[in-house]
Amino acid sequence: MPSYYRLLALTLLGLIAGCATAPPASVAASQTLLLISVDGLRPCDVTAEQMPNLNTIAERGVRAEGMQPSFPSLTFPNHYTLVTGLRPDHHGIVNNTMRDPVLGRFSLGDRDAVEDPRWWGGEPAWVTLQKHGGHAATMFWPGSEAPIAGQHPDQWLPFDGSMPADARVDQVLAWLDQPLPRRPRFVTLYFDKVDHAGHDDGPDSVEVREAEVAVDMALARLIAGLEVRDLRE
Repeated sequence: MPSYYRLLALTLLGLIAGCATAPPASVAASQTLLLISVDGLRPCDVTAEQMPNLNTIAERGVRAEGMQPSFPSLTFPNHYTLVTGLRPDHHGIVNNTMRDPVLGRFSLGDRDAVEDPRWWGGEPAWVTLQKHGGHAATMFWPGSEAPIAGQHPDQWLPFDGSMPADARVDQVLAWLDQPLPRRPRFVTLYFDKVDHAGHDDGPDSVEVREAEVAVDMALARLIAGLEVRDLRE
């Protein structure tokens, strides 16, 4: 897929502003930041007709006219940039597939490489939060499967592309159901269905439209779950 189609649609369902340092006293310990990525989603497809639930979130919050991805505009480099604040040439994940003279070959499908912390430079948000005594949970995010600085997120799952979107949402809601002392204050949620459909069938295909609808329905499930739990602002 051309790089300009690989825009990451990031939705901050703010349950809070994230913290890279100790949280101010005015921020309630029960609040959580949820970072969502719909990989491969084009901004022109976030409309009331095609993706009404995502569009509603955008309309109720802040919506940028566009974004400049890190180079290269690929899944692993950009997702890890988002949680570290570093460019790929600074955090080390410069491609989905690469070779290092010391570490050997890295590929997003290579479990041993993905779980090797030597590839992952910088400090992702979950490590920073946990250093300050907070808890984090990741539903599939590049970097979360490696013990970076000796730490995984408190709760995480190894990537499983066959896991349905609704099941991913249900797991996130289950994490948020935990007692307050264990409840994560930072959670990631990753959807890859649109990206796969775009690669396999093209950005304007019926399959992409169907994938977008499926993800949007999962977001509706998430929104409803947050509202029932009184966690959505």
